[in-house]
Amino acid sequence: MKQLQLKSVVLKKFKPGHSLSDGINRKNLIQNEPKKINKVWATDITYIPTQQGWAYLSTIMDRYTKKVIAWDLGKRMTVELVQRTLNKAME
Repeated sequence: MKQLQLKSVVLKKFKPGHSLSDGINRKNLIQNEPKKINKVWATDITYIPTQQGWAYLSTIMDRYTKKVIAWDLGKRMTVELVQRTLNKAME
């Protein structure tokens, strides 16, 4: 390597750490558990492996009743998938 003037490149292994915005100084807007139905919603996207590839399940849950109030399934994780789910929840 020295004769060919080659140098090796050593990549550092990723070490997980804390970010600067870890949420410690953020205001709690929910104030623990909600007191009424449809005041606080939680959303999630779940990856589901299928024989045709990945499917994406977008859900919206009411935090007071702990029930899923809307969901939609898509072939791709897109803004439109989440918007469709939100529109279903608002109907």
